[in-house]
Amino acid sequence: MRTVLCGFILLLLGCSSPPDHISIPLEGSQGRTIARFYSGMIPGDKPKEWILEDSTGLGIRLSALRTLSPRLASTLDEIRDGRDRLERDQWNRFLQAVVEQSTSLPGSLAELFPSGLPHASEGSYVRLKAYGAMTTLLREIYVPKQALEDGLLNYWNRGGMLQYPSGTLIAAYHKNSSGATLEVTVKKRRSDGFWDFGVYDSSGRNVRHSSSPPTPFSAPVQCVGCHLGNMLYEPEESFIIGREGKTEGEYLVLGDRLRNPKIVELLDEHSRRSDHVLGVYGTVYLTEILDSPPSQRTETQKKIASLFLALSRMPQTN
Repeated sequence: MRTVLCGFILLLLGCSSPPDHISIPLEGSQGRTIARFYSGMIPGDKPKEWILEDSTGLGIRLSALRTLSPRLASTLDEIRDGRDRLERDQWNRFLQAVVEQSTSLPGSLAELFPSGLPHASEGSYVRLKAYGAMTTLLREIYVPKQALEDGLLNYWNRGGMLQYPSGTLIAAYHKNSSGATLEVTVKKRRSDGFWDFGVYDSSGRNVRHSSSPPTPFSAPVQCVGCHLGNMLYEPEESFIIGREGKTEGEYLVLGDRLRNPKIVELLDEHSRRSDHVLGVYGTVYLTEILDSPPSQRTETQKKIASLFLALSRMPQTN
């Protein structure tokens, strides 16, 4: 009886149970995508359940977060200071805590690539050189052939979407004019379809931020703006030869032998971003396969070529 009376008095005084929904400054389809990206950074059996959307909008379900990561929930309590809504600066502070507590990428490149760094295993990678808005430095990009082959072999089965298998690692070496590597940016595909982004300095240490000119940025917070954003990139821009006349945008240093308009139009990688990847790596690799004599292809490459024969510019006799 006493408990019921106390509860009634608290109700009259306007008291209520602590809120379980903490609103966050994200909205719309892009906001939902970004929320899902960050929710997947915390390990657990059901990591997506701690961010939800109800009639009030996107928010953090505090009870689920406490179960998944008591430490992160405690950090959130400190940041929100009793309020049931995070302002933009508070949300950014919370994201920084999420990143710091994430164990998605190891502390060194050697741990990330235990079988050998990409530049020392070039036979297993497609190597591209790229300039772009991300940095004024030349980027030497390494994409595993096995991942590209998986994406191309399953392209039609996945409804015309180029997707990389879970665990795929793509690395970009940022080089100065002398050819020295100043840092390495990486992305690793997660099982939920998103990518973890990271930066390693010249010694191979995970530093979580890029110092490349013209503007340093933090990973992954500023990486997702482009990779999960809605700004479109024209695929054909990636086939400009050299840097003459280019002042902005992303493009690769390639030769005319890699220009195949049919493949560019079909895959349409830059604008479709079916796997949140901005590069045209599948376009380049498929072009190389179809432009090579059939007798020089591996068995896997022959299977891929048979799926895209209509795009080939090469005679198909062995």
